[in-house]
Amino acid sequence: MQKGSINGSYDLNSSGFEKGDTARRSRTTERSELVSEEAEQHRDNIRQLRAVVKKRAYCF
Repeated sequence: MQKGSINGSYDLNSSGFEKGDTARRSRTTERSELVSEEAEQHRDNIRQLRAVVKKRAYCF
């Protein structure tokens, strides 16, 4: 089968699909890394906030 043949079928082994799949995987990996970095930053912020609250609790 050829890519985009009359019956609407696609050759999933075509290089166009592979390139698109690789690009999609790359974007997904980038998003995952970004989400992980944001989650790590969020955890750091929570830790710092808890430390401040704990210190202030001892002051009163």
